[in-house]
Amino acid sequence: MERSTDFLGSTKNVRPLNTDQVKKWNQYCIAENDRIRSVLLEKLDIFINSIINSDISQYEDWVYELSTKVVDGNDSFPVRMPLFEKVLFPVLFEGYKLKKPGCARWLAGFHQLIYKSKKAKKALGDEFTLPYLLEKALVHDPKDDLAREKLARSIASRLEYAIHEVPWGVLWDINGANIEQCELLKNELQEFKCIIKICGLEERYESLINECTIHFNEYQRYLRKHNDHESYEAYLLSSVVLHTN
Repeated sequence: MERSTDFLGSTKNVRPLNTDQVKKWNQYCIAENDRIRSVLLEKLDIFINSIINSDISQYEDWVYELSTKVVDGNDSFPVRMPLFEKVLFPVLFEGYKLKKPGCARWLAGFHQLIYKSKKAKKALGDEFTLPYLLEKALVHDPKDDLAREKLARSIASRLEYAIHEVPWGVLWDINGANIEQCELLKNELQEFKCIIKICGLEERYESLINECTIHFNEYQRYLRKHNDHESYEAYLLSSVVLHTN
């Protein structure tokens, strides 16, 4: 299946690339379809050079359109590291600093490339986490429902991880959570409930919320008196007995 070459900035009200840049992009896309690595990287390099020698304002709309299709539209077109580092990231990072709607969400969508890019990680610093970028997207545009839903999925993934070793325990990173971390998990669960309420996703995550509510509270109680029980599993069994008596 051939990949689309329709990332040319042709959408209404979007500044298009110039004719030479369009030609070079098409040549790169053809090489990408042929999948001969040495050739496609050469064509990509030629296209990138035609872009970065012009003012960033001349191609930022094109970057936004490409990001929309790849990140929001889940298009399968491969964004290779040279294209990301030299063209996409500078535009999106500048937009992020200026709080332009969408830029933080698109950066979040490229988080795997950011993780592999020393340049991008250095620029973002400690701000580089997927949830943080999605939260910033909502600060920049409170009506960004795409960012809100992506944030809900990201938090849900972390919550699922936290309880995936129950009945052995509740996790924080790779270790068991402590009392303070259980409190942080409970706070995150409350944030999650607020987000999914706005998204109308309460039913989808009802089971997860119930499980997390039980285990974040019970594991915290267990930690406060863990000397009374051999394990969290034993604590749960005794709790069941106590609750049923």
